[in-house]
Amino acid sequence: MLDGYEQWTIGRAEDVLLVQCLNELGFEASVNPDTGTSEETLTHFGPHREYRRYGMARVDLAEEYGFEVPLDDGPRREPYLLAEGFDLEEARTVVDGFSHTGDGIETPSGAPVPEGGCHHQARLRIDPESAAPGPEGYVDLDEGGELPGTHGLAEGIHSESFFAVVDSPEVGAAEADWRGCVRETGYEGAPPGAGEGLGRDDAPLSADCMDASGYLDVFVAQECAFQEAEVEENLGALEERAGELREQVETAREVLDW
Repeated sequence: MLDGYEQWTIGRAEDVLLVQCLNELGFEASVNPDTGTSEETLTHFGPHREYRRYGMARVDLAEEYGFEVPLDDGPRREPYLLAEGFDLEEARTVVDGFSHTGDGIETPSGAPVPEGGCHHQARLRIDPESAAPGPEGYVDLDEGGELPGTHGLAEGIHSESFFAVVDSPEVGAAEADWRGCVRETGYEGAPPGAGEGLGRDDAPLSADCMDASGYLDVFVAQECAFQEAEVEENLGALEERAGELREQVETAREVLDW
């Protein structure tokens, strides 16, 4: 799977291509510089979201933020800005390629909206096989399709492995050792749920005990054993998609002139 920065790079390239599409259809649009970067996500979740996979595991972050993640929970920001006089709802319709009001889709230039809208066209530039939106403008990946930056098979193994071993005897024993380490808090749950059962001041102890008790090592070893078998069985398909993702990152960098 791509790491968080690579996924952000692809997303930013899609923003640039989306804006190009809007401008070609007569809008005056620019890329929104205030849609955030990958920095916060990488800092608090890690390149592959591993910092929080098993609960709060970083003592330094626990000391500064407790169990919380200081991410922006404000309203969704559009990836583009429109010049004065252009209608945002009209632009959203063109981006989605679907009118949620049932009205026809119009563009300032009078040119027709490309199939799937500007967002789909941007995705196709990054990945020519990108899944298309359905009749109501939404992409359904249940049929096995992919979007730029995604690796459904690897993501499935990544998710399945966690739930396959979380209740294993080995993880259970390590979990008991962790509870012994945080005994002074009186918490009787598991590390992934500690944020709901412990107070902010307990976060550094919880994180330190995850390492001291061996909980992290045991959980990771159990997951790796599960994943290795799945990787061996699906190696060809995994490598094929991984190669496609590398190409997508390179295409994104070309779009961004990086």
